[in-house]
Amino acid sequence: MIVRFLKESSMKSLFSIFAIIWFSFSAQAQAQSTGNIEIRITGLRNPKGKVSVNLFNQKDGFPDDPMKSFGWKTVSILPDTVVIVFEDLPYGTYAVSVLHDENGNGKMEKNFFGIPREGFAFSNNDTPRIKSPSFSDAMIELKSPRMVSNLKMLYY
Repeated sequence: MIVRFLKESSMKSLFSIFAIIWFSFSAQAQAQSTGNIEIRITGLRNPKGKVSVNLFNQKDGFPDDPMKSFGWKTVSILPDTVVIVFEDLPYGTYAVSVLHDENGNGKMEKNFFGIPREGFAFSNNDTPRIKSPSFSDAMIELKSPRMVSNLKMLYY
């Protein structure tokens, strides 16, 4: 009877130790599969309005539909450089679109010919020719705990 009790409690202890080790490795692996993307925006022509940054993890909606973005942030403009950080993102591919919303209406103002009146930027500093870049043109890959993307605003 005593021997059986010792075997059962030893097995329970051994199981508990293995469970603790497994959970700690699992938590470590999960922590290592997320990271932060820091977006640094330069070249703003004035401090009017706000800067909106949309982060997409799929081509659907990129670059114009913030409702289909993975995340978005809007901030006031400070001198020199605007910095926005998206935290705890799963490793993977993303694309960024930025709008300098000078009049604060939440959308890109365009002239009669469809040319933007407000500033914009895309990840990889992709410069659109005739149309906005595709998701694959602007794609960046998060594969480390911290990534910095430096974007320069474009104005026409």
